[in-house]
Amino acid sequence: MTDQTSESMKKHLIISRDLREKIRLGLLPPGSRLAAERELADAYGVSRPTVGRALNDLVAGGLVERRVGSGSFVTFGSSSEKQLTFGLIVPGLGRGEILEPICARIAEWAAAEDYSLNWGGSRTEGESLATLLKTLEGHVTRRVDGIFFQPIELESTHTEMNRKMIRHLKESQIPVVLLDADYLPFPERGDFDIVGIDNIRAAWVATDHLLSQGKSRIDFVTRPFTATTADRRIHGYRLSLLTAGISPEKHWIHSIDPENHEEVTAMLKSGARDLVCVNDETAAILMLSLEELGIAVPDDVRITGFDDLKYARLVRVPLTTMRQPCDSIGDAAIDAMLSRLERPHQAPREILIEAEFMIRASSISK
Repeated sequence: MTDQTSESMKKHLIISRDLREKIRLGLLPPGSRLAAERELADAYGVSRPTVGRALNDLVAGGLVERRVGSGSFVTFGSSSEKQLTFGLIVPGLGRGEILEPICARIAEWAAAEDYSLNWGGSRTEGESLATLLKTLEGHVTRRVDGIFFQPIELESTHTEMNRKMIRHLKESQIPVVLLDADYLPFPERGDFDIVGIDNIRAAWVATDHLLSQGKSRIDFVTRPFTATTADRRIHGYRLSLLTAGISPEKHWIHSIDPENHEEVTAMLKSGARDLVCVNDETAAILMLSLEELGIAVPDDVRITGFDDLKYARLVRVPLTTMRQPCDSIGDAAIDAMLSRLERPHQAPREILIEAEFMIRASSISK
């Protein structure tokens, strides 16, 4: 997603909040007709599609009714407003830095719109699936209007656990928006809307960056049971190599524990020197292991990551990485949920947002 599109999404939220406040204050009384979309667009200095998204927010909140051929009318009354309630089931919350700002953005929106947001399902290591199912049951009992869900990862049983969660979510018939990852491995596709970066393109860019320095072999480093985003990143990595006329070998992809010196040493002995890591956490741990083994970055090994976590700039050798635009992902998740509420039978969508490539010392040949 371009910066221009992201800015448009922010503007439509500002417009919906402004109109909502006017409705609350009685400046736009029940039954009154709103100005035409073109007039609103001129008044706010935005495009008509941006106004349309703002009006859709109000429709989803039960404040406005849009009548074909007639316009948009205020339906809010002293006792008729519907307060929307949403649930968060985010098992990875607290483990990394990416999901926190995304969820914070959703919470900011909920507070601004006076919606209710039920946090839950942040899962510590070793907790059972029953904990997440209990959270889901609570959301169903409270009859939430929608659920934001991040699939489980980094566990040997994560595929089966995700399938059970998804089955219960489908049975609940509550609209769902997936955050960051699908629950099925690539190239399979799940039945819910998903919001995240374009992982295929991002991996293509990271791999191409290493290739542009005259490298003819690039390796990919992941960890066992990583989220389905890894599958897409591996696909993008392979595409980049193929585009450069290089046929990727199977042994160039390493699923290892980056803390395990024996596994890291074996990878290096295979000839790996230029590495695309599945995320910053993997890259940072690997860089520490390399340092302990006396291997210098970037003199001996070059590394890139994904996410742009805070420590990516603070490690001894600053890490080249793909920055996840968390605010834009949060905005897109909100937009997807409101759209899903308005049109519950539309086909599942994959909303991909452009990541920013941050080139730092870890990937530059000397």
